[in-house]
Amino acid sequence: MIGLLIKDLFNLKKYMKQFGFSCFIFILLAVYLKSPNYFMGMGILLAAMMVINAMAYDENAHWDKYALTMPILRKDLVFSKYALLVLSGVASSLVTLGASLVLSIFLKLPLTLELPLVNGTLFVVMIFFSSIILPLIFKLGTEKARLIIAAVSAIPSVLFLTIYKFTEMNNIPLPTENQLKMAAFAAPVLVLILFFISYNISLSIVSKKEY
Repeated sequence: MIGLLIKDLFNLKKYMKQFGFSCFIFILLAVYLKSPNYFMGMGILLAAMMVINAMAYDENAHWDKYALTMPILRKDLVFSKYALLVLSGVASSLVTLGASLVLSIFLKLPLTLELPLVNGTLFVVMIFFSSIILPLIFKLGTEKARLIIAAVSAIPSVLFLTIYKFTEMNNIPLPTENQLKMAAFAAPVLVLILFFISYNISLSIVSKKEY
């Protein structure tokens, strides 16, 4: 299990250089926009892409077919990718939060609870989308899943605009502060449930897959 994670990290060495360069560019943009939140959002998005890139490397090298000739279980192949998702997400969240705090001090912005709250929200959102995307990649492969991934990424914006227009046209009141707090507490629990459902779906797909 640990060996599979180390293998993925070695494969991602080239991506890590791109990740570092992209973070540098996003830091410059965050300074220009005076928005540390912008850097956090892009940094955590790049962390989510790490898992997709790791799976693309495996697919191009036909790694899974080779791995199953060794004493490696199919559930290990699935679990390693979900573990990589969590580890990359946590690492990216901590790094981007620290960098955003430094940026806030540099830009002379007030240090409030907004930064850690935004950081935590972005992490939950990243896990949510990744939980939807990973079973698709296990089923279809990275190339075939790209269009669906793009569609999935567009769904929240379309859904938000639809709900906003619907509430505006029907004079439906906006959620109260208490309702928003309840939603904020419920969201991580629901995403955690989705994460475990996603893992089991991926495990079922890989268990039946012929390589």
